Amino acid sequence: MTSNTEAKDVFRKGASSLANGEVEESIDRFSRAIELDREFALAYLSRGVAHLQKNETDNAIDDFTKA
Repeated sequence: MTSNTEAKDVFRKGASSLANGEVEESIDRFSRAIELDREFALAYLSRGVAHLQKNETDNAIDDFTKA
């Protein structure tokens, strides 16, 4: 996992949003975590899951590939 504390914090908020069904919010937060740490594989994976929930298969595949 990343050593970037801010990225981890934003990621946790994204995970919480996703768990609460706030898919758009989770995508925004996972994207922010990725901006903070471009090698944050779990953020890419989680954003991919969120994209799948929105039936955005191409975006999901892109994120899974990056993860």
